Amino acid sequence: EFISNSAPQLRTPIAVVLSLDHAVESAPTSRDSQLRSRDLLDAARETANLSQQLLLLERAKTISPSSAMATFDLDAAFRTWETEFAQNEREDVKIRFVADSVVGIVTGDETMLREAIRNLIDNSLRHGGETLSQVVVETRRNGKVIEIEISDDGVGLSQEDLSAARERFRMIAPTSRSGLGISIAEAVAHGHGGELRLESLSPGLRIRFILPIATPPAA
Repeated sequence: EFISNSAPQLRTPIAVVLSLDHAVESAPTSRDSQLRSRDLLDAARETANLSQQLLLLERAKTISPSSAMATFDLDAAFRTWETEFAQNEREDVKIRFVADSVVGIVTGDETMLREAIRNLIDNSLRHGGETLSQVVVETRRNGKVIEIEISDDGVGLSQEDLSAARERFRMIAPTSRSGLGISIAEAVAHGHGGELRLESLSPGLRIRFILPIATPPAA
């Protein structure tokens, strides 16, 4: 299934890489060759990124509440993510992490939760537009569920685009990325027995990652 799903998506970027490789070899001058080599490197990186995203999506689809049973400290993980994601490719955008309350020890797939949050932050950075100045990641315990909320002050999405954003490989605005970020996050949420909610703000976008992650019983 993975090969049948990924092959059509990889066909075009691979063709671009091969075309640029030929362009480098046939460049009339060393200057042209250098410029086309840069394009080739960028295309190769994007192809590698797409491959990684496809593999990540397949892994996310295998998660289930019964299998995601590793115990970890979500508050500690949250602080680690804050340090890791503070640096991003847009120097004009600040990423803030806010812990609304102490969540503590939970069970779940820490690695895939991290990847889901990373993809949602990347989604804001890629699609927030020139007005984007901050992305806020907030975690809280709300009754029997844990909510991780990613909100930004970018251009946001229309009601029509909110539905389209959930479609795999659907890109609302021109971008070099795969269009898989929200699909990956949604698969991770569903794998934990949770859900992903998208809400348009004025301005911006809010994505609520709702997870009924169980708290381990006391020893």
